[in-house]
Amino acid sequence: MGSRVIRGNLLVIPIEDTLLYVEPLYLSAEQRELPELKRLIASSGDRVVMSQSVDSLLAALVTKKTSPPPVVTATGREAVPLAAESPSSGTAAVALQHYRQALAALRKGDWQTFGVEMDALQKALEGVAVAPP
Repeated sequence: MGSRVIRGNLLVIPIEDTLLYVEPLYLSAEQRELPELKRLIASSGDRVVMSQSVDSLLAALVTKKTSPPPVVTATGREAVPLAAESPSSGTAAVALQHYRQALAALRKGDWQTFGVEMDALQKALEGVAVAPP
């Protein structure tokens, strides 16, 4: 018995003079026919957030007050938690770096690099503690 994570379609939503990127993450169990929505990842400008509901996702994007995320540094394509790092080099910075590299690859039509960077972004965001809605 097992389950697997399914990444949904990346949605690009224009809002005034900015773009909002949203990607759902689903969990598909072997004994269920339909996958279950577990998380939403969103990015706008230089902010990347992950949440369990649309309300808390949008609130996290527009709220300036944030708690420091768990610190993660990238080694190759894997994200490894390091408690001794400073908060400024934390998960958000690593996730943003992968997000920007994915967009650059997308602009070039390099789908392989885009997929690798999106996978790395997912791993970086999995390290983010999600507050209950």
